[in-house]
Amino acid sequence: MELSNVLSLIGLLLSVVGIVIGTSVAIWIHRRESEERRKSDAAAVERATQLERQRQQEERERQARETRRLKHQEDYKAAAKALDQLEEAFYQVEINGLLTDADMKQRQVRENVDLIDKLSQRIASLAVPFAAVSALGHDAWMRGLSDRTASEVREEIWNGIQQYEAAKRALKAIGAARAALDKEWEA
Repeated sequence: MELSNVLSLIGLLLSVVGIVIGTSVAIWIHRRESEERRKSDAAAVERATQLERQRQQEERERQARETRRLKHQEDYKAAAKALDQLEEAFYQVEINGLLTDADMKQRQVRENVDLIDKLSQRIASLAVPFAAVSALGHDAWMRGLSDRTASEVREEIWNGIQQYEAAKRALKAIGAARAALDKEWEA
């Protein structure tokens, strides 16, 4: 064979090998891109599914709040009024100091705490935020203790700094309850 034929044959073989390698690389790249696209599409579908589930959950919650709002409309109004009166009473403690029995009766502290307690039992969605306000009614000054006189209990719990600190805690609890009530009402 002549040298030119051998060189042509070698050139032809190199061309075929180049085509095979080029085709293999192209197929490999195509498969890799397809796999990445499938993963990306699957992730996009998963995100869309999660967003749809979240939207449906929010819609169910909104409908439940709306149902509760219609069912408990008068309760919400009563709770708002009671919380406002309690907030005013405990705010006065922060400003003026001690709250006497007469002040508590005049400001209807016990009645408002009892009302919030009853409403927390009727409106399950507000039970937790109202619980802290209801707990104000379980302090010794409100329920009394059999082994001590009511005046001793009041003196022990509701003097100076203790009453001021209790008022601060009460205002915080009332604020949280009011925020929960507002969220329910405005939903």
